[in-house]
Amino acid sequence: MVEPPVWIDHNAASERRVHLYFFWTSTCAHCQAARPFVEARPARHPWLVLHSRNLTTDPNAADAYVSMAESLGREASSVPLFLFCGQIEVGFDRPETTGQALEEALQFCRESGGTALGEPAAGTRQAPGLDLTVLGTLAPDQLSLPVFTVVIAGLDAYSGPRI
Repeated sequence: MVEPPVWIDHNAASERRVHLYFFWTSTCAHCQAARPFVEARPARHPWLVLHSRNLTTDPNAADAYVSMAESLGREASSVPLFLFCGQIEVGFDRPETTGQALEEALQFCRESGGTALGEPAAGTRQAPGLDLTVLGTLAPDQLSLPVFTVVIAGLDAYSGPRI
């Protein structure tokens, strides 16, 4: 049985700390790009508690990965995976893009105080889905960042029938 995740707690000085759960594999290029950035965050932000779990070498990490995603009503299917403040973010591009967005979301979580287990922090908004006639509704939070990017790029490249 995997323990429920801790999203927010306080240190001995009663300062709020945010827990970031980072799941990755040794063979995932996006994970390897994310690792130096993510693993440097606690030195930059002492209020951040990082739980970095390698699914390739840690036999208990997979159970935690699946259990934590399911506790938030999601399926564990892609890495890199970031869980914090009752929300899930999947994928990593570059520190200047997805890295910055992750850092801003963590800061917002800390400032807002997060909420109870499984609930997004107050003020957290879900990205709207994209309604496509042929494919149905695509929600960015249900696809990995690379897959969503490919779908959007493909749609952007398609200009419709030519007359």
